[in-house]
Amino acid sequence: MSDIKVSVLMTTYNHEAFIVQAIEGVLMQETDFAFELLIGEDCSTDQTREIVLEYAKRFPNRIQVISPMANEGGNCNFSRLLAASRGSYIAWIEGDDYWIDPEKLQLQTDFLDANPEFAICFHSVYRVYEDGSERLQQLTNEGQAWMTTIEDLCRGNYIETASVMYRKSFETLPDWLIPLPIGDWPINILHAQYGKIGYINRPMSVYRIHNCGIWTSRPTIQRFVDCITAAEVCNKMLQYRYEPYFNFSITRWSINILQTAWRTRSHFSQAWQYFLKLLRISLKQPLVVPCFLRRRKYYQRLRNQCAHLKPKTKVATDHQTAHLQTSDRIE
Repeated sequence: MSDIKVSVLMTTYNHEAFIVQAIEGVLMQETDFAFELLIGEDCSTDQTREIVLEYAKRFPNRIQVISPMANEGGNCNFSRLLAASRGSYIAWIEGDDYWIDPEKLQLQTDFLDANPEFAICFHSVYRVYEDGSERLQQLTNEGQAWMTTIEDLCRGNYIETASVMYRKSFETLPDWLIPLPIGDWPINILHAQYGKIGYINRPMSVYRIHNCGIWTSRPTIQRFVDCITAAEVCNKMLQYRYEPYFNFSITRWSINILQTAWRTRSHFSQAWQYFLKLLRISLKQPLVVPCFLRRRKYYQRLRNQCAHLKPKTKVATDHQTAHLQTSDRIE
């Protein structure tokens, strides 16, 4: 039986400017248990692979590099690392973020040890803009509850990747999750099926925003669309048990799409689809619509937007998820 208690999974692609800081943040951890660092290097086109292989040579008992033959994407990368992990707990960090507290792993492990009914532990983080456009700031919402559940998480993701630790509950990701446009929120939801979510109000990592980031480099509307796609797929694969909570998040992002289309005077046909989605949700579950829709200023703004959104031709409103198999298990 392995004596590794925590497996740190580091997913990376084209992070040569940041990867050293990410690795050093893991190596500085002070613990009373053994931990491993598994680095998933997804065939970068820069010097990331050379850097991580050099670290693996220097720390052969601590670091293992796992790479595919060709670039496969973040979710597949994470799943491969998860399958190779030996720890009872899983910490996750991407190669462009970093940890700043040497007690991070110890504190989160102690929390999960002391609270077996919890499946996830996360903490507050700092956000930094690589171009220096904004000062370092704490990202986690003020007033974050110390204990939440899967119902809360289905309303929207509030767990930063660089802050999370899971109690290992499965060996690989399900097939349906691999092609999703985002991974962190669905992966958090999968783990939240197995217990409560604990929060430590102590900033111990930094989320870095830069022009080459996979998420931040996407167009604004595409981010909202990707989140809605993930919500709808997760809702289906969880057999609609948490549909009111997913509908809350879908409503919020649909409104964001409408507002963005109105502000930019673009994407009107796409926005019309999400207006229709809002109507369907409102008719099916009116109490799910967030309270700000009932405020006059937002309602009037929504009416003004929708007057300009109707396309001349019919637009399909249903997401195509042909790749999903209803027989796939959620675990």
